[in-house]
Amino acid sequence: MSPDKLILKSPVRTLTLLFALRQTPESFVKTLLFSFFTLSFFTVLIAQPVPTMVPDQYSVFKSSTRKLIPLEGDWVRIRDGEMPEIQKVPYSSAEPEVRVLEKSIRFGNIQGKSVSIVSNGINHLVSLYLNDQMVGMHQGGYLSLRQSIGAEFLKPNSETKIRMVVDGQLGYNNTLPLVEHPGDPQQTGGVLFPPFIQIAPVVSVDHATLNYKLKDGDLVLSPKIWIKTARFIKGEIPSSFGKTGTISLSLTVTDPAIPELPVLSFSQDVIVTPERVSEVLLPAGTGKIVPWSVSDPKSYLVAVRIYSEGNLIDEISFSTGFRSLVLQGNQMILNGEVKPVRGIVYLENYSETQLSKRRLQLLRDLRIMKTSGVNAIRFWGYPPSPIALNLCDSLGLLAFVEIPAINIPNEILSSGNYTKLMENQLRDLLHRSSSHPSFAAIGLGGNFTTHHDVSILNGLVKSVKSIEPDRIVYGVTRDIEFALQPGSFDMIGFDMNGKTLEEFETVSGRFSEFKNPFIASFGIEVNPGNVNGYDDPFSLQAQAKYFMDRVKLVENSLFVGGFAFSFRDFRTGSPRLNAGGIDPNVVSTGLVNSNSTSRPAMEMLKKLYTDEAVFNPPVGKYRTEIEVIFPIIGVGIIFFFAFFYSSSPRFRDNLSRSFSRSFSFFSDVRDGRIMVGLQSTGLLFLIVVTFSTFFLSLVYSYRFSHSFDYLLSIGIPFNALREMIIWWAWNPIAGIPILSGLILLILVILISMALILGWMFRIRISFSQILISLAWSIAPALILIFPAMVNEQLVARFGDWTVTLVILMAFFMFYLFLRVLKGLRIILVASPAKLYSFAFSGLFILLLATWIHFQYHYDFTSYLSWWLSQKGW
Repeated sequence: MSPDKLILKSPVRTLTLLFALRQTPESFVKTLLFSFFTLSFFTVLIAQPVPTMVPDQYSVFKSSTRKLIPLEGDWVRIRDGEMPEIQKVPYSSAEPEVRVLEKSIRFGNIQGKSVSIVSNGINHLVSLYLNDQMVGMHQGGYLSLRQSIGAEFLKPNSETKIRMVVDGQLGYNNTLPLVEHPGDPQQTGGVLFPPFIQIAPVVSVDHATLNYKLKDGDLVLSPKIWIKTARFIKGEIPSSFGKTGTISLSLTVTDPAIPELPVLSFSQDVIVTPERVSEVLLPAGTGKIVPWSVSDPKSYLVAVRIYSEGNLIDEISFSTGFRSLVLQGNQMILNGEVKPVRGIVYLENYSETQLSKRRLQLLRDLRIMKTSGVNAIRFWGYPPSPIALNLCDSLGLLAFVEIPAINIPNEILSSGNYTKLMENQLRDLLHRSSSHPSFAAIGLGGNFTTHHDVSILNGLVKSVKSIEPDRIVYGVTRDIEFALQPGSFDMIGFDMNGKTLEEFETVSGRFSEFKNPFIASFGIEVNPGNVNGYDDPFSLQAQAKYFMDRVKLVENSLFVGGFAFSFRDFRTGSPRLNAGGIDPNVVSTGLVNSNSTSRPAMEMLKKLYTDEAVFNPPVGKYRTEIEVIFPIIGVGIIFFFAFFYSSSPRFRDNLSRSFSRSFSFFSDVRDGRIMVGLQSTGLLFLIVVTFSTFFLSLVYSYRFSHSFDYLLSIGIPFNALREMIIWWAWNPIAGIPILSGLILLILVILISMALILGWMFRIRISFSQILISLAWSIAPALILIFPAMVNEQLVARFGDWTVTLVILMAFFMFYLFLRVLKGLRIILVASPAKLYSFAFSGLFILLLATWIHFQYHYDFTSYLSWWLSQKGW
């Protein structure tokens, strides 16, 4: 066991265990002496930092001059009104919740040291407290927390209470990423990497940036080092640095195969200032190296050291590689060689908190991709962890990384606070990833449209360039017009998921108009158990045929390359309508299954990426089927309506009078000459079934429309309710009766509430009068049964007409509302001005309250405008 592990063990616990054993008097004395020396040894360990090598799961660099105190393991979770419980850290959770975690540690003597709390990933917002004093806040998903701790917060040689308030809730306008919508990956909150305390010298290396060029096989290196001088107990630079604080800074680059012979070596004297980070640019140096490439991922060891009067003060070291990566003529050139991007979109599994298992899964997945001819990975949905980038470095895989900015409405993007949040995320991502040779390009996310403010996006690109001028920056869109706008992106990626071959050919035919275009993602969703041949659009063979038709098209069109979507199925945070009625919370676009067994599409992609001969997968026999339950129910409703109409003169008379002589009809209802019977009850039942059939047929008809799915998600922002509606739409035989019964129950409740209000205001009206009035007032709703029967065919023939439909339905519902008010006015013998003013005021207040609620909690207008922009409005 390492000293770092030992120092966390309690000496009191050790003595207790030893004395609890049955021992002879001689052994008891020996045990007592052993315990005394053990206690003394632990006291020395606590008082003096022990030089350690930082494990990979804690940090991206190694150090022999810093002490590490791991904070993983048992914490105490505090709940309001409940008993505290043990919480293992790290942890992950898909639940939108806030967890308050506490842990007490003893720092020991930290005089003359710099102390910080570090974790390589906490999501989404964490507030840090030491001894009930707030020391900092970390905002952002999956990126590193590095919080320096001032001396005023520390109590040397005494217990220090650390509290983390981890907020895993996503906001509609203030978190990155935003809330999930259908198809977006499910976000994982929590402490995703083990946190730890890092105790460093008061003057230490903060980080290093290797600015370099490869010229004629030589490495020209101009490193930039940031020296951190932290405040500590006495608030002054140690006397060992002298009055001026002069130190000697060195940087060496060595080949691990020949560690005794540095490839490059730098040294410079620096004057440091208390409580600041000093930027030191070292003079350029030249040396011979072997470039890092996808076929030969050569790495070198970089060590940065600080000396004072010949004594080593601080040291960090990390592995890196050197390569030349440029864009020229719609081509990516790696070390002077054209390298078409043959990539896969990958989502790292952050739900697995055991890092050993996560590393094994990453290694297995990346090896499968590497042996399949993949040379690039686009980490989509969330940024890659340092572990993932380390593996890309060692395997020779280019990494396209991006901040999790997906489907951001322009109203939110344009707010200064959100732009600042994105900028901070980009800076953190660059800081964590820049030393990795696999890090090829950084993305601002997507899906950008012409409705987005390009000047804001250009400003974010300039922010990246101010830090790393040569870093390739890209954005992703589904909008050709956006890609044609003048912008600062070095590359423009097209999201072609689910696009037809004709749409692919349209984009491919215009590649010369775009700036370094690439296909950011292309793939389709399948039913994992469907092997019916590629004629079936949900079969595994259809997925293989999809890539067969498109990969060569991408490469022959001279795109920079493309990324197949996606390596594995993934969970989405919002139920999706187009899930095929299987599991609305899983997006089944994976090229491999959950056991990493290749599907036919992966085998096809491997042949295409390795330039092997490919053959058409089996065609199969598939016939498009129409959901017949909607026409059947429509015919049934028409039959029963015709039966009532032809067999009952009273039914015909009531129907005619409710339209043409409504005053006479509702006067009879008021005077009790029309009672609740089979006619009124049957008519109301037919109307309710018509509404249910129309609504579910509409949802079913638009089940493959991403736009309609998005509209459903913002109109019904409750996952449980939306999941029920999706299940009803895909199972209409059960869904229509369930929804009809639910509507009837709601009507009964509303009528009962109306009776209570009438009793409170001394209005004489009965349940039967309201029911009869309601049934015959909304009788025109029966006309909806005709579009309900043919909705599927209309959508297939004329496409997406959601906006027009919503407008027409709004006018139709308002018309029915006016008819209901007219009937109530006659039954109640009320003043039209009084009744209508009361009704419209109540409707206005109800709509306003609903709007305010949705706007406050869900930022409804921003997302509605985003949906309209997607529709081209």
